[in-house]
Amino acid sequence: MDPLDILKRSRPGDRLEVVNSNGDKDDIVVAEMDFEKQQIIPEQGNAIAFGDVGHVVNHSEKQRRAG
Repeated sequence: MDPLDILKRSRPGDRLEVVNSNGDKDDIVVAEMDFEKQQIIPEQGNAIAFGDVGHVVNHSEKQRRAG
């Protein structure tokens, strides 16, 4: 699935596993999704631009579907 589609469905509090275009992996908790600036703002750390996301898994969304 397209990472942008997953990001668009993410909401504050969701746990994301994000792999950036350099292959670096970060596990984050979403504080805010800024669609105007096209970035994820995590509870801790720096904002991540949508364009820098190579792969994303929303662990919270998986739990919502299962439960």
